Amino acid sequence: MRIEEQLRNIEGMLKELLGRRDECEGYLDVRSAAKYASVSTDTVKRWISEGRLEAYRPDTKLFVRKADIDSLMEKSILDTPNLRQIVDSVVNKIRP
Repeated sequence: MRIEEQLRNIEGMLKELLGRRDECEGYLDVRSAAKYASVSTDTVKRWISEGRLEAYRPDTKLFVRKADIDSLMEKSILDTPNLRQIVDSVVNKIRP
């Protein structure tokens, strides 16, 4: 294969990749997802293994949708009893 032909092939591959760039928007790798959610990478991996987050592996890295993290965090907040309920529960347990 001649060099010019190889360069055209490489140029074609780059154009294809750049054209698919928008498909990657809205996805985070595990490290970025952990930083975004303010948790450890182990937590993100646990969420994936528990099925709480769907992961995508287009190559060697795992990716999750940013919107899925937002939904998971919102659900976690809604499922957590509010602080007043927690304090009342503790106070009632220690009252004579």
